[in-house]
Amino acid sequence: MKRESTLLIATLLVVLIASVSFLSVPIGVSQDNVSEALIELGLLHGEVSGLPDHAFKDSHAADGHRKALTYKIKAVITQIEAGAINGSINKLENDLINAVTNWMTPEFADGFVKKIRHIIDLLRGIYPPPPPPKKDFAVIAFPDFLNISLGGRGTATIMVISINGFNKPVDLAVTSELISGVAFYLDPQEVTPPPNDYATSTLFVTVGSTAPPGSYTITVEGTSGTLEDSVDISLGIAPSPRPQPSLIEVVSVLRFPETPNYDEDVTVIAQVESERSPIDRVLLSCSINTVDWTNVTMTLAEELYSAMILHKPYQTTVSYKVYANNTDGKTDVSDTYSYVVVDSHPPAISGVERSLATPNYNDTVTVIANVTEPAGASGVKLPVLLGLTAGLVQTNITMSFEGGKYKGIIDEFSFGTLVKYKILASDEADNWDVSDEASYTVGDKTAPTIETPSWTPRTPLAHEKVSVTVKISDHPMGSGVKDATLWYRNSTVRDWQPVIMIAEDMNWTATIPGQGGGSNVEFYIEASDNAGNVAEKRGYEFTAIVPPSIPLWLLLLIILIILAVIGATVYYMRRRWKRAAGKVGPTPRPKGYPMVSFIVPAHNEESRIAGCINSMFESAGDYPAPSEIIVVDDGSTDLTYETACATVEMNRSQWPHVKGRVVRHTTNLGRTEAVRTGLTMATRNMICVVDPGSWQEPTPLSELVESRGIERNAAAAMYT
Repeated sequence: MKRESTLLIATLLVVLIASVSFLSVPIGVSQDNVSEALIELGLLHGEVSGLPDHAFKDSHAADGHRKALTYKIKAVITQIEAGAINGSINKLENDLINAVTNWMTPEFADGFVKKIRHIIDLLRGIYPPPPPPKKDFAVIAFPDFLNISLGGRGTATIMVISINGFNKPVDLAVTSELISGVAFYLDPQEVTPPPNDYATSTLFVTVGSTAPPGSYTITVEGTSGTLEDSVDISLGIAPSPRPQPSLIEVVSVLRFPETPNYDEDVTVIAQVESERSPIDRVLLSCSINTVDWTNVTMTLAEELYSAMILHKPYQTTVSYKVYANNTDGKTDVSDTYSYVVVDSHPPAISGVERSLATPNYNDTVTVIANVTEPAGASGVKLPVLLGLTAGLVQTNITMSFEGGKYKGIIDEFSFGTLVKYKILASDEADNWDVSDEASYTVGDKTAPTIETPSWTPRTPLAHEKVSVTVKISDHPMGSGVKDATLWYRNSTVRDWQPVIMIAEDMNWTATIPGQGGGSNVEFYIEASDNAGNVAEKRGYEFTAIVPPSIPLWLLLLIILIILAVIGATVYYMRRRWKRAAGKVGPTPRPKGYPMVSFIVPAHNEESRIAGCINSMFESAGDYPAPSEIIVVDDGSTDLTYETACATVEMNRSQWPHVKGRVVRHTTNLGRTEAVRTGLTMATRNMICVVDPGSWQEPTPLSELVESRGIERNAAAAMYT
């Protein structure tokens, strides 16, 4: 205590020397400043009580730190109300600021430190009175107040401070009125401060048992020639304390965290007060799941007792209370408190992997993942789910537990499908966790299937064209056939020559130009799909033969026969015309129904082409004249071609008298070219061009023709 007093005296001395030398900080503090400081401390107390947990560096210790800070602020208020201004400043600077800096996060601590320093400035005198005239020495006392009970004694240090190099003897004396029953003594009574330094004397105050209790002022005056200065010391005389029984009380018990997790230790803090006798021991008594009570000695730090309860498993019930006793043998026991250990952490999902990096359309994909909970937690709750989004499909797949990991199976999906998936897991405390979303796009690593081609004629004559037809298909879930090329060469020109093949009803055709007589022609088929896979079918050849020569007499005979047929035909036709010319009035022409060709140009009409084809077959089903449906796929990148082929094939069995075919452009040439291709293939009198989206409901074709007023064998065109 003596060392601390000396340190405080030296600190105050430096402040006073600076104050007197520069006349910038007053020694006294106005009552207005003190009142303002008390108001600011009250507001600060309220702000600290309302701080959120995240304002503290250790959020688990937030409750304890909040409580400790409010106690410290209350202690400062008590010091100020008792008149201990210097002590309150010391408490603010060396205790409260350090606690705020060490416990709070910087964004909260900076603001509170500024407010505390503002209160310190108020207590030191933010609005000082006009500075006194300069003097050569100053007399101050530390402390400047004494509280002494009857029959007791106290001391104060009197300091004489040299100003402006003062270095002369100063006589010290008590000049205030005498107080009955109180004796004063200064030792020494004369001091000489070194230049710009200080000298000290001790004031001894003895209060007799007969002194009247009350408040008094002791004035100590220093003189040196004509120079003088004085200091007032407040003296409070209190009656002698009466012996009373020593009591002890457990004032409050706190814990943090308030609701602990399975992995959190719990700190219990108790405020214990004992009157007139020291606290001997404070114990924390604990019971786990109401089984046996064990005691732990609590340690004292910053006027609070604390002990730790180690973390317990999920749903453990922990009960505890605090015992305290003092050296007089008095004991107090707090209420019994309890908490149930919770689990607020979700399970950990890790190691998410899939069996194939880039799955094919015919591959199933296995997804595995680790889902774990630490020891003491509530445990993983089943089922663990594999959340899946694939195109329009959204579903959750229950994962099985095999070999320490969770496994889910993703079914096959069509080429180009974007498959997204993630793991969803919860624990028995209903905490959910979701893994990061992963994805892949379904690929196609399988080339199209090329069947054995056929060609006509099998043995062509010299310079006769050869038509080659081959069926090329891809898996329904694959990328689809994109294009096909026929490559050929003959025995004379050995470089392979390409011919682009045209698709019709899944059959691809190409024509090899006529070759010279005796030429051996080799050819093979090459096809690719929309994923870039290429297939080849090789090993086919034929030989163009030279036709046998016809004898001259046979050739002349054939010519005579042809001329005879032509002459007979002309004679017959002329007789008919003559008969017709001799009749009265024209013969009425029989009415009927024309033959109809439907042309359907389609580009990326996968969703509508089947409905259109079905409606046209049904419309033409009862039509009394021949009809045909020609679908021209204009380089679609979806499944328009495949859907059209399948729909035509399905309707043929029901409407065998309606002819249907599907042709294909390998690239998108536009609607005009698609119609042009259909016209070149049409074999009927009446042409009807149909948009896939305009004919979705069947309308009897006979009604449509009759509404146009078209006669049998008349050439016409309809557009719908």
